[in-house]
Amino acid sequence: MELKGRIALVTGASKGIGEAISLALASEGVCVALAARNQERLRALEEAIRKEGGEAIAITADFSSEPQIEGAFQKIEEAFGRLDILVNNAGIGVFGKVGELQVNDYRRMLETNLLGPIVASHYAVNLMKRAGSGHIVNVSSVAGHIGTPGWASYNASKWGLRGFSESLRKELIPFGIKVSVLSPGVVESEWGENMPEDWLKRRNQEVTPLTPEDMARAVIFLLQQPERVCINEILVRPTNQER
Repeated sequence: MELKGRIALVTGASKGIGEAISLALASEGVCVALAARNQERLRALEEAIRKEGGEAIAITADFSSEPQIEGAFQKIEEAFGRLDILVNNAGIGVFGKVGELQVNDYRRMLETNLLGPIVASHYAVNLMKRAGSGHIVNVSSVAGHIGTPGWASYNASKWGLRGFSESLRKELIPFGIKVSVLSPGVVESEWGENMPEDWLKRRNQEVTPLTPEDMARAVIFLLQQPERVCINEILVRPTNQER
């Protein structure tokens, strides 16, 4: 895909991986719709992109809410009339063993990490079908491949996203729309609401984390493949991450 002049929506764009992906897309000449809950950060990112000569619009929305997702897509359709790229990046992690977390914690993870991308893809597909092309990139995780005690609900959301992506890929073949999954390992970012401090300290001693910019380069690589090539999934770990 030639990226210059394309229209992209990045969810969870206000920080971390989403912010890095948005900046990388803008540097390639993509007009980026920046979606997240934090309006102040979105506005700052929008301004930073424009100062560098790029194009961006900020859309404050919670992508665990179906009405807000629909509203975001209405704004994109009104502003551009099309969508070429969707990066479903928004996600949350709340950690603890089953029976110890609150039931609402399970629900929030599934609504944000799995149902949100499904609903966003629903609206994106209808826009992309008109053009007969497009690319959906779903950000899963190594946790979508490996189960870990205390991560069961998060694992479920990321495993589910991979399963959804593979079925969606097959559904969209007749329409020329690609679907890819990016599964990062340990990334240095603001993520995990209640990650134990001792676990974080131990992890950072054992593993040299990836950076959000590493993930952004992976997304650009996925998007820039020739029309005949669809890379279905990239699993990216730090060099010294074993699991």
